[in-house]
Amino acid sequence: MQNTTLEVQANMEVEETEIRDTTLRILITGPESSRSFAEKLKDGVNEFEFFPLDDESRDEDAPFIFKYLKPAIDLAKEGNFNVIIGVDELQQKIGLAIKKADSDSFTIMNAHQVAAILLSGWLAAAEKGKLVCLKSIHVSDMIEQMVMLSKNECHNLVIPIGKFRDEIKKVQSDLNDEVLVAFNVDQEVFHSEKDLEEIVKSLILLETSQREKGETLLELLVDLYSEYGFYKEKTISVDYYSASQKAHLLAIMDIGRKTPKILEERFPISRIIDYLKGKSVNLLTQKKHEFTNNTANILRIESPNNFTITFSPTDNKMYNYVSMKGNISSKARYADEDKHLDKEILRVIQMINKII
Repeated sequence: MQNTTLEVQANMEVEETEIRDTTLRILITGPESSRSFAEKLKDGVNEFEFFPLDDESRDEDAPFIFKYLKPAIDLAKEGNFNVIIGVDELQQKIGLAIKKADSDSFTIMNAHQVAAILLSGWLAAAEKGKLVCLKSIHVSDMIEQMVMLSKNECHNLVIPIGKFRDEIKKVQSDLNDEVLVAFNVDQEVFHSEKDLEEIVKSLILLETSQREKGETLLELLVDLYSEYGFYKEKTISVDYYSASQKAHLLAIMDIGRKTPKILEERFPISRIIDYLKGKSVNLLTQKKHEFTNNTANILRIESPNNFTITFSPTDNKMYNYVSMKGNISSKARYADEDKHLDKEILRVIQMINKII
């Protein structure tokens, strides 16, 4: 079995370090075709530089954030940049890395974190009840929590690869004057009233606002964790090395559907959501709920111990999306809880490995 972690939650040490200069040095990365995009971002206040990524500098098999951001980090350190933003105009994707206030190191944000940061600003600007959020079922549950607590509407959808815009159009056709925002697990973002340039500017404005308080977007993220719960995600992929191994992994999903008590021997289960059959079952109350059947072979298992596992197979791999929820009462507690969640996620992954 080959495990590849596709999403990494970088460890962040949050300290109250004062930042006096609010002028940002921003490094934009992307294919050469995005050079004109970087030019349009220049605002006469912050300093911008474009770092083109050729085919040799990009690992095409790597997740977007590593493909677009990691090659630029050394240059960003040498040039004393504060922010790295990776852009793919064609696919409307954004990657973000923020320099820590107290060191030269950068924290690479994953799709869940970028979504939470953007959403916090958009919710603050939206009229209550006038924002609709569409998100992939694989995007952090924290996003739904933020939307629902702000008295707005959230749609959790199965979004096939390459179908992000199609799903947006379906939801958009039923709206009146609501603002629609959307997030996918592979860094795709959408705002019905903003193009990609304006979305990137939203991130820049949020970072500027944080620096005026002596902080960065890292501290904003921790504030969001304190308010809505500390959600942490890992994505594990398992390559199929044979037809029999693929059949075995798919059979495990069928066991979860038909006889979930067998899986309960490994970990406690409170609810199972079967997207293939369009139904969810609460194992604690035996209540069942049916929803639109989209024929996606995806199985989500929820535990009363604040974690979920979502099995999502493709033709070549089995993806296991693991999400864990913790709580922090202050910035000072962040580092300890972060380490605790890492240990808990590792424990869940070990339980999955025993099953597969």
